[in-house]
Amino acid sequence: MHVHRNHPQFEKWYRRTSFGHFIPILLLLGPAFAGEFLPGTVGDLIFALSWGSGFAGFAIVFLIQRMGQRRLRDRWRAEHA
Repeated sequence: MHVHRNHPQFEKWYRRTSFGHFIPILLLLGPAFAGEFLPGTVGDLIFALSWGSGFAGFAIVFLIQRMGQRRLRDRWRAEHA
């Protein structure tokens, strides 16, 4: 409620960046289905690479959101200091 009422621009940005979590989810779930149709070694390689990419994607989205939160906090402190 506080963010919605007092910081609407930040809330809009945060929601937009939260959609970035869907790409890593697809990278994590996609190989489970693709592994059924690909031969053993190729399927294993794609599975390993996509899981690594999925976790890296989650980390990147998380770090971007943390940087945005830090920017908001710094801006707020500058205004209210």
